Amino acid sequence: MNHDVSLWRSQWLGRCVEVREQGGRRIADLRALQDAGGADSNVAEPIEAEILDQAHPTPGDRVLVMTTEAGASFVVGTFGAHDGRRPHLSSGFSVECEGSAVRLVDGTGRVALEIETSTGVPQVKPMESDLAIDLVGKLSVAAHSIELRSKLGNVVIHANDDTIVRGERIRLN
Repeated sequence: MNHDVSLWRSQWLGRCVEVREQGGRRIADLRALQDAGGADSNVAEPIEAEILDQAHPTPGDRVLVMTTEAGASFVVGTFGAHDGRRPHLSSGFSVECEGSAVRLVDGTGRVALEIETSTGVPQVKPMESDLAIDLVGKLSVAAHSIELRSKLGNVVIHANDDTIVRGERIRLN
């Protein structure tokens, strides 16, 4: 494909709805924006555009689209979410803020981790079934009170050496 700028007919802003692979190409489904402020146009059907190598849009991002004389559309740049609150990380993840939540979103738009603050107490919610914390050093947790609770199943403690339980009183069952 020749991407010579002299072949571009027009440019416009769009909002990425979905990103997918099709025949070895990255394709974005887009909605055209009415204006630079980010309002979606009233076009009902998404517009399909091939994503050029330098662009890495995720759903919700504003994108710059160039259209050729032949009518083919290409995503050539990404501006992040319309409200500017979605910074992109070098790992391909982006950070999204909405209401009282902060989310870590992967390149397909799937939420991997959420931090919810609506209750006044930040809650870390992994969207996968498991969460692993693997450190080279020591993990310390300190609070006025600590509660460990398993909603289903056992609580298992493994130690490579002695297991030490210290407390004023130790109650078992």
